[in-house]
Amino acid sequence: MLFKKNVLSNSVAVALVGSTMPSFSQAQELEIEEVIVEGGIRASLKKSMDIKRDTAGVADAISAEDMGKFPDTNLAEALQRITGVSIDRSRGEGSKVTVRGFGPEYNMVTLNGRQMPTHSGDSRSFDFGDLASEGVAAVVVNKTGDASVPSGGIGSLINIISTKPLEAGYVRSFGAKAMYDTSIIATDEIAPNLTDVWDVFDFGREGISPEISGIISDTFFDDTLGVSLSLSYQKRNNADRNAGVSGWKTFLADANGPLYSAPKDTASGHAVGQIHHGRLSQSDWSEWFVENGMPNGLATTSLPQNLTYRVTSYEAERKNSQLTLQYRPIESLTTTIDYTNSGLEFSSDFNDLSAWFSGREASRQDSVWDNSSPNATPILYREERANNDYPVGQGSTGSKSQNNSFGINFEWYATDTLQLELDYHQSLAKSGPQDDINGTGSLVTISSYNRCVSKAYFSEDLPILVLGMDSENCIAADELGEDTDRPIYSNDMIISGSVFSNGRSRMDIEQTRFGGTFDVSDFSTIDFGIELTEVTNNTKSATVQRNSWSGISEPGDLDIDALTRVDLAGAFDAVSGSDYEYLQSEAFHIDIKTLSDIARTYPVNELPIWKGGSCSDDLIGPNRDFYCASTDFTNEKETTETTESAYFQSTTDYDGIKLALYGHTLFELDMPTNVRTGFRYERTDVLSSAYVPTVNGTAWEGKAEFTVDQSFDPNSDPVKDTGSYGILLPNLDINIEIADDLVGRISTSKTITRPSYNLIKGGTTVNGTSYKYGNLSASAGNPNLKPIESKNLDLSLEWYYGDTDYFSVGYFKKNVQNFIGTGTIEDELLDVFGGVPDVTTGVNSVYVVAARNAGLELYETTEIAKVLPEVGPDNPLLSNPETNDNAKFQVSFPVNEKEAMVYGWEFNLQHNFGESGFGMIANYTKPWANVGYNNIITSKPCEDGSSADKVCVEPQFALVGLSESANLIAFYDKDGFSTRIAYNWRDDFYGGDGQDEGAAYDTKGNFIANNPQNTQAYGQIDLSATYEINDNLTIMLDGINVTDSTLRRYGREKSQVLGVSQNGPRYNLGLRYTF
Repeated sequence: MLFKKNVLSNSVAVALVGSTMPSFSQAQELEIEEVIVEGGIRASLKKSMDIKRDTAGVADAISAEDMGKFPDTNLAEALQRITGVSIDRSRGEGSKVTVRGFGPEYNMVTLNGRQMPTHSGDSRSFDFGDLASEGVAAVVVNKTGDASVPSGGIGSLINIISTKPLEAGYVRSFGAKAMYDTSIIATDEIAPNLTDVWDVFDFGREGISPEISGIISDTFFDDTLGVSLSLSYQKRNNADRNAGVSGWKTFLADANGPLYSAPKDTASGHAVGQIHHGRLSQSDWSEWFVENGMPNGLATTSLPQNLTYRVTSYEAERKNSQLTLQYRPIESLTTTIDYTNSGLEFSSDFNDLSAWFSGREASRQDSVWDNSSPNATPILYREERANNDYPVGQGSTGSKSQNNSFGINFEWYATDTLQLELDYHQSLAKSGPQDDINGTGSLVTISSYNRCVSKAYFSEDLPILVLGMDSENCIAADELGEDTDRPIYSNDMIISGSVFSNGRSRMDIEQTRFGGTFDVSDFSTIDFGIELTEVTNNTKSATVQRNSWSGISEPGDLDIDALTRVDLAGAFDAVSGSDYEYLQSEAFHIDIKTLSDIARTYPVNELPIWKGGSCSDDLIGPNRDFYCASTDFTNEKETTETTESAYFQSTTDYDGIKLALYGHTLFELDMPTNVRTGFRYERTDVLSSAYVPTVNGTAWEGKAEFTVDQSFDPNSDPVKDTGSYGILLPNLDINIEIADDLVGRISTSKTITRPSYNLIKGGTTVNGTSYKYGNLSASAGNPNLKPIESKNLDLSLEWYYGDTDYFSVGYFKKNVQNFIGTGTIEDELLDVFGGVPDVTTGVNSVYVVAARNAGLELYETTEIAKVLPEVGPDNPLLSNPETNDNAKFQVSFPVNEKEAMVYGWEFNLQHNFGESGFGMIANYTKPWANVGYNNIITSKPCEDGSSADKVCVEPQFALVGLSESANLIAFYDKDGFSTRIAYNWRDDFYGGDGQDEGAAYDTKGNFIANNPQNTQAYGQIDLSATYEINDNLTIMLDGINVTDSTLRRYGREKSQVLGVSQNGPRYNLGLRYTF
């Protein structure tokens, strides 16, 4: 009978998933769809296929052939080989996963069936970079609901299974690798006449970093005691090169109207000093909108806020250890104690150059437009403004994170038919700065104020920046020729703005579970259990920011010897457009510590609006406290989630199915069938506590810089709020042997994902410490949010046409409700802060009177600054409740309001070419939904009955990360030699609503919509090879991203680039010795 487990498949299941809780039921019921290993690929694929045929649930997995031989150093890189799994990369490494189009937030990660904490503070997304692969026996991706496992993932539940010594037996393995990362190699070809930027960061020319690992496992006292220990150490230096725009400012189209609301020339009707070629108006697109079914569509024009080139060096040091003890004094009782520790120390240094565009404040604008869509984007944008700044940023980040997990498990076969299990687990994840001087992130800029022309091309993948650095002659470099353009000089550079951030986060999980399995008969089992989980998440933060972007020093003040000229030319050699002759690439580098020490020596007037840092006594200077991070945290939030759950699940094998009514057979299916049905009930209580700063007022520091005056009372009472919900989660799985080589499956279930921690934290906080005119905003949490619910249907058909070959096709459908959207209101925050005076309001206020007397609009901040020249960073204009009106904030808050239908097909082919040793795996996933992001802004009638001149737009909702994906893997495995080449591809996908510095506005400058982020389709090729020199020694070679693929993000159109990253290939050469 098909579903009565044979000896081979059952023993393999125990080896791979026996430690998943509850171990007995999952050992019998897991499906392993794909196993990829280094060495023994064919054997592992055969095992996976045997389990696939005998499973009740639907799951995919990757595993080690032997303990300590996991296929990829990075778990996420290995997971991307699975059908329906895509990964997000950080610094070129896999970090988080998307399953069936559902992003990292929608996937629950467990270790041996226990919920894993995260140290990000705000997110439930688990970073697989926190764990080394040594000591991991398998990673299982459960795609359908199962009453016996923790809830939390409507995309999947991913279970990391560690080594168990009583199962592994005798293991002695040691491995060492040397990583060669091309991103950090200093190449004289990049800048033969200038100091190379990577030399400045002391990367060295070798670009090699080490990794060592080992695992020991053994049993003692007649196999009653087992001990396993795995250790790993990895140090990695690498670099990232990024070019991008922090946001696009979008306005409704007007062929003759000005960009950024500049004044018009009354004779021509065009904007003064503005020449725009090929720019269309709303009326030019009216017919197109009607033809495409969007009669209310709005044509737009967008301009970049800035353009930045940045090179960042990274240094990461990972330490992982795992200890497992097992004791089995009698055959029926096993005690398992395990401890897992992982630590990551991470730091980075970056050097960037940028140009911020002036928009309406420019004296002249020229543009050439791409009108292939109603969202017009400039192919070329050029503006003139004398004595503009050319900022060069020096910055660093540093963090230290730690994950600890301790668990104890008792498994007792009370009788031949009853197995009981008790499991207790404590874990924590925490993160904070490496030092409190620089905090978790710091930035200090130096600037030259000779920029006169800013010019950008957006016709290539790389946004091309060209400048004119001679304020006496406003002509760009490619308009005069390189030799005639004024370069930047070290004597030009002065110290300008700075930001020092600091934060800490901690998550604690305590989990207790009692359950069991009862064999009703040889063909039927029942699983049951109860569980209590408490999750506490705490975050705290502080920011010290000085908005002295106009400078605190004078040209020539900086020590020339402290500045090193660098050139970023050639940093983006894999991106089209990087070879443009006049690309702006010159910058200066100075160590941020040295720069901060210099900045502290400059005198500064008292700035009551700013809270200084917590500088140590050895740091001196009148400006001391503005150039270090603060440990007096002004924002602290904590949530506690307590979940009580109970589950019941039965599994039964049948020789066939018969449906009868009053003794008459209505339907009969004479095929072996397995049926699993169950339910899980959970109740969750949420308690939120928030300490947040009070907002006292606003200030204007001249030009376009506005700040928020905040204070924090550490003795104040926290703002508390609560929420709760209960939910029933049923599941049903039916598996039918249609023929000897053909299996059909039907699964239906209900699953949930809980809201992100940042959404359920209470309190109202202002968004940032600085803002532009009229853009005051705040955010509030909602502890009473409900979980996102999904009703799931899975259908699959699997054809096993050879001993190691099969083809499968699957269809899934998810009806998802309670997606979280954003509600927005305009509010004076009287109940929260008692009202906040706005420095730009009040008929008799200094700001308003100055604007009125000069005949200026209130948004013309730079022109008003000329009327009030005494206002600046050291002498800000402070708000006054006697003369200013209360500020109006755009307050956003999360609400359950969205729903979507998600569908998808999954195809998987596994084929071995006889006994040749050659084989292949191909898979493809195509998900889609009934919702999606429309890049065209659509108007609607205003619900508040506002006048016709106000623009209201349809809100948008789309699933983040939903995209097609595919893998093609070819391998050879024979006579101790194995090799694999893998191609991973992912289509374009929506990355979220909102850009750092970009949004859409009507013709009067009123906000109407956020702008989106999208990621362009990309593919990557990886290589690996292993050779067994003898029974003990194996050598390995890996190549990651060998074709130097790049990653590109964009906004409403692909030409509206947001970021282009190039990380380069990396290679591993290693050996493994087994004793």
